[in-house]
Amino acid sequence: PADGEADSFATANGSVENWVLLPYGIANRDDAQDKPYYINNYYGGGINLSYTVHDGSIFASAKDLPLNAQIEVTLTPDGPLLDGSRGRTFVIRKPIAEDGINGLSVNNIPVGQYRIAARLLPPGGGGAATPLRMREVGPNGGSAFGIEPKQATGTATLLLRPTSANAERAGAAHGNWDTIALKLERPAE
Repeated sequence: PADGEADSFATANGSVENWVLLPYGIANRDDAQDKPYYINNYYGGGINLSYTVHDGSIFASAKDLPLNAQIEVTLTPDGPLLDGSRGRTFVIRKPIAEDGINGLSVNNIPVGQYRIAARLLPPGGGGAATPLRMREVGPNGGSAFGIEPKQATGTATLLLRPTSANAERAGAAHGNWDTIALKLERPAE
């Protein structure tokens, strides 16, 4: 709502409200402060990146990511944003550490279509970067939107996924986007 004051909006009663299309932003400041990781506290979309760390055990795989390297994910707008404005490129980097956190959530991405690129930067910054394989996972991993192709090495197209096409399911003061879950791996050799 343009004035930020709609807790509910019953269209059956013939109510009138002025609306503004926001491709990103904080939808509910109080909720975002309490739960900054919850995607629906923002008007923008979100991605969740997960990976497995190569721990040197007998269960480790060549697809696992090495300790002390760094993940770099780049989101480049592929056309205008949902509101017609011009987007900007985002570069997200995360070190791979032994902290038990094998993932990263990125929320409040301005809604639009992007080229997503993922690569592994070697430890210490020396040497060449390696493109990572991205695989869409989770309960919506094979459905419309998300990344295309659903498994890609290096780059793919990312289209953020709405929670529903049913307007009655949209909640006031909350974003209505599903998180796109991506598993990052070293490419199979």
